[in-house]
Amino acid sequence: MIKSPQIISRAMLSSTFAVIILGMLMTVMAGCGITRTTLPPELIRDSKVLGMTGARTWAFEHSPMFEEDLIESAKQELRYSSTGHDDASGHFNILALSGGGANGAFGAGILYGWSAAGTRPTFKMVTGISTGALIAPFAFLGADYDQILKQVYTSTATKDILKFKLVFIPSDFELQPSEIFDPVIMGKLFDLGYHMALSGDPWQNHPPGYKE
Repeated sequence: MIKSPQIISRAMLSSTFAVIILGMLMTVMAGCGITRTTLPPELIRDSKVLGMTGARTWAFEHSPMFEEDLIESAKQELRYSSTGHDDASGHFNILALSGGGANGAFGAGILYGWSAAGTRPTFKMVTGISTGALIAPFAFLGADYDQILKQVYTSTATKDILKFKLVFIPSDFELQPSEIFDPVIMGKLFDLGYHMALSGDPWQNHPPGYKE
């Protein structure tokens, strides 16, 4: 038997809070033990990024490295333009895709419909975050991959990508801490978790109230 969802939520919140506080304390203590030597102001202009010669430059000052990089970028643009990826005006298209989990299906539908309308451009660059990053390769490769994109975003269920392995504090553990960090209770919880793992597989496949 496991605790009710309400009790589980409270127990999980307490554990999470404890971890956050412990992490903050460790960060502060680590910071107190580090002696930092700042760079003298008169040496700032002479400082360099290790292993990256010429990576640092100053505003309104000529940088041979940056000039060379700019010229090479211009050459790359000319080569790219000759492949027909730019439109007649010389402009190119960049696509940015946001995150949103399952809502990525909306972006996938936009791309699919864009292709069907015959107005989808060729993108020089596609970038995305989270679910947008999953869509990005398909968007960059073009309409030939629309069907795969549609299949991914219209036939994938939670069970296809997530498998739960959960363990809960048993409902018969009723001891209550007298403070946020109660060494006695924490020690008993540690022993409980240790022996549950030692005695066999304590994992459950579904959280409370989960329905297929």
